[in-house]
Amino acid sequence: MHKVSGVMLLDNEEERIFAKYYIPEFADVKRQKVFEKILLGKIKAASGTTKAADGSAPVQSSDGNILLYEQHTVVYRSEADITLMVFGSIDENEVVLHSVMTCIHEALQVLLKCSGAIEKRLLLESYDALVLVVDEVIDDGIIMETNSSNLVPDVQPYFTERTENPLNALITINKYLKQNL
Repeated sequence: MHKVSGVMLLDNEEERIFAKYYIPEFADVKRQKVFEKILLGKIKAASGTTKAADGSAPVQSSDGNILLYEQHTVVYRSEADITLMVFGSIDENEVVLHSVMTCIHEALQVLLKCSGAIEKRLLLESYDALVLVVDEVIDDGIIMETNSSNLVPDVQPYFTERTENPLNALITINKYLKQNL
C-alpha cells in the first residue's frame, strides 16, 4: 500500500499556504516550518536561484522534480508564485508520489478554471477547493485517488464558485439534498 507523509503548498516568500502532515515525526509546527524552509531552499538552489547549504542537488526532469532529504522522497512542482510538494518515506515510489501531486494540481486547475499556472490569490480565494481535493486524494496518509478526472466530479458538488450568488447556492444545496436524502 502506498502512503504519503505530507502535502505542502508554499509561496515564494516561504510562507505556508497549506500543509498537511500524516506522520508523527512532524507533529510539532516548529519542526514542520523548519522542514518546509529547508526544502524550499533546496528547490531554489536546484533552479539556480540560490545554493544549497549541504551541496546536495535535486534531480530534475521535464515530467517533475524529485528531491531526497532526511529519509524522505519529495516531489515538487513550482510555478507562478507557489510550490506544491508531496513527500513520502525514502522507500516510497516517486512515480506514485508524482501521480498524487499531478492529480492535486490538475484537479485544482479544473475547479479554479485556470488553464495556466495556479496563482496564490486563486488558492486563497478558493481555499475550500484545495482542502477538498487534498482530502479526497489522501486519507490519513493513504492514497485514495490519482486520477483527476475521477476526482473532480466527486468534489465539484461541494465546491461553490465565488461568482455564485447566495440564492443559487441555496438552490444547489436544495437539489443536492433532494437527490441524496
